[in-house]
Amino acid sequence: MIETARDLHEVVDYLERRKDLGVTAVGAAGYSMGGSAALLGLTLDRRIATAASICGTGCDFLAGATNTAYAARQGWNTDVRNPPDPNFADDCQRYDPLLHPTRFQHRPILFLGNRHDRIAPPDGVVRLFAKLRETYGPDSDRLVFLLDSPEPSNAAAADPMLSHLPDLKKLALVDEFLDRHLLRKATD
Repeated sequence: MIETARDLHEVVDYLERRKDLGVTAVGAAGYSMGGSAALLGLTLDRRIATAASICGTGCDFLAGATNTAYAARQGWNTDVRNPPDPNFADDCQRYDPLLHPTRFQHRPILFLGNRHDRIAPPDGVVRLFAKLRETYGPDSDRLVFLLDSPEPSNAAAADPMLSHLPDLKKLALVDEFLDRHLLRKATD
């Protein structure tokens, strides 16, 4: 996950080199592991102005199967039935957003979650949002948390693989949030 988040640094480098694009502010958004990478990227690269995370939190749920590609390259055991490898645990200690809320530096963040998501339940988002709310302040418009709560009879809520797929409405909310804050950043 940390390696994936660091890839965002390369993307920002590329955008900075492309003067013809006229990029004045960069935001990150992603779904599931991509949402977590967007959050971690926000803490690792100050040039990322804002982030939106759909069903993604931080290392608290990445200690399982969602981080197997990175963990496999490191030779770490991330079997969810066993505690994570000490090296992976150390990465989590150093980078988990929940443990380091000040690294966000009050940059705008949108969290989207699904109450019935059995793969990435919103518990981690709720904890992170509460931690960030303490530092951002109760009235800050830079921190938004929307919890999707479909009816349990809905097929999407019943199927763990479908329960956290973003729909067009969620993507429109992400787009609007990022646009609003990136335009504000560009005019600062």
